[in-house]
Amino acid sequence: MSLSVRNARPADLPAILTVLEAARGIMAGSGNLSQWRSGYPAESDILCDIAGEGGFVVLEGDRIAAYFAFLPSPEPTYSIIYEGRWLDDTRPYHVIHRIASVPEVHGIFRTILDWCAARDGNLRIDTHRDNRIMQHCILSYGFRYCGIIHLANGDERLAYQMPELNSHNKEEYPPMHTAEHILNATMVRLFGCPRSRNAHIERKKSKCDYLLEACPTDEQVAQIERTVNEVIGRHLDVTVEFVPRAEAAAIVDLSKLPENVSETLRIVRVGDYDACACIGAHVRNTAEIGTFRILSHDFEDGRWRVRWKVTEP
Repeated sequence: MSLSVRNARPADLPAILTVLEAARGIMAGSGNLSQWRSGYPAESDILCDIAGEGGFVVLEGDRIAAYFAFLPSPEPTYSIIYEGRWLDDTRPYHVIHRIASVPEVHGIFRTILDWCAARDGNLRIDTHRDNRIMQHCILSYGFRYCGIIHLANGDERLAYQMPELNSHNKEEYPPMHTAEHILNATMVRLFGCPRSRNAHIERKKSKCDYLLEACPTDEQVAQIERTVNEVIGRHLDVTVEFVPRAEAAAIVDLSKLPENVSETLRIVRVGDYDACACIGAHVRNTAEIGTFRILSHDFEDGRWRVRWKVTEP
């Protein structure tokens, strides 16, 4: 079942407290016996988040499976950092606090981080030294360790910041955006053309332009649709990695990136089928995309425009 994010409400408090208790159990089970052991986060912390419109829940269907706070800067405890420095200490940022989830639902951390990154690329987060699970998740998503901060009570936390990526002010519909990656790879494989030179991706329907010598035949159009759906049907994992731009050149085509692209690139992989530098939102597995359908197409002056959509899985 797909996951979604919405603002937390006061009526959600009992379910959120259940999630927090489940998270404490996960911490204890992994050897983290000292974090969240003094009544933190308390009901008052959650209600404060909600009152400030900074508390959010992750839903699995109608069920609350996770909670987190997404708060704008400044974070007072981040004003001084020891044994290191912030990657960028000049621009406004958002901080992610109080991530908690139930153990049986997977993909929550990435859902939260994708949601946050779509709203602010300058993210900070901290965690307890004994919270090995969270440290792994934070670093795997692409954060960089910056140093040690101290909470108001004096406890230390390991602090991380997301490397600067190019701005991205539009949140795509993840199934459509991931389908675009598969369509691009399919066009490159079948026709030897570049990836789409122009794309307009929306929830209801999308369009992509490709540079071709001739208009694809009806048989070729059917083959494109069939191939994309075959890839979707393989249930490939969609993964993210962050690499220096110099290393990314050996993985993906960087020719379409702007000259002022950041030094750290976010590479999105669709199984073994496609790899692309991208900072948009994607599904976790192609099983979440649905069925790809070509609606119409036209050809003019070497430009083939295809209009398409995906239906709910």
